[in-house]
Amino acid sequence: MTELPHSQTIVILESTQTQEAQTIAADYGVTVEQVPQRGIEPFTTVTLLLVGTAAGVRALMRELERRKGGQVIDLRPGVPKAFYRTPDVAYGTVVIIATDGEITVRVKDPDTLFGKATATLPELLSSSGGVKQAAKTVARALGMNVEIDDGASGHGDDA
Repeated sequence: MTELPHSQTIVILESTQTQEAQTIAADYGVTVEQVPQRGIEPFTTVTLLLVGTAAGVRALMRELERRKGGQVIDLRPGVPKAFYRTPDVAYGTVVIIATDGEITVRVKDPDTLFGKATATLPELLSSSGGVKQAAKTVARALGMNVEIDDGASGHGDDA
């Protein structure tokens, strides 16, 4: 039997996620090595080296991303965090909280979700059209694989 090529990838996780990453890595046949911290790296994060087959490392990376949950973009003034991921929001979902309301955007293709959603921010921030205009901007950027729920109806297609 031929040996599969190995891959090495470095990830930075919250220090509280280290044990979970090691547990999941074992399921994929990936070893996890902690990289010693140097300089002024934040103490809340840890740098890990993932070593295993290319498929195993990719699967582990995908699972770690999935466990981070969905993306929240909070445009209200004075919020402590404007952009963050949370497991309280399903992976593949972006919740945009506009200055005048809330929109939930569900995307069926989460692999390209973050880049597409954040690319709409300049237009969202400069728009004075409120929630419905923000919904149209996000839908235009994300294409046909999007369902928008502006809270006004149960159908999600009124935006």
